[in-house]
Amino acid sequence: MIHRRSVWEPWGGQLRQWVMGWEIASVAEKDAVKALWDQTYNGVLSMEYTPPNEAATVVRFVEDTFEWRLVTATSVAMTFTIEEVR
Repeated sequence: MIHRRSVWEPWGGQLRQWVMGWEIASVAEKDAVKALWDQTYNGVLSMEYTPPNEAATVVRFVEDTFEWRLVTATSVAMTFTIEEVR
């Protein structure tokens, strides 16, 4: 899994974002992420996420960022971006 985070300015800068990516994931894992994507209406509803070594925060999917491609018959590569909600 690839996990990147944008720079966040605590004095009023941008909302934190995390780009989540898997070079190899099962189709079932992709389907689970897609189901969560659909349940939150592509980022309209929020959910809780716990970044590594931090407290839980409320986030939502960034619209139009869920992408995936077939790697083999049973695995995919996928990415999406989540964003902090204030």
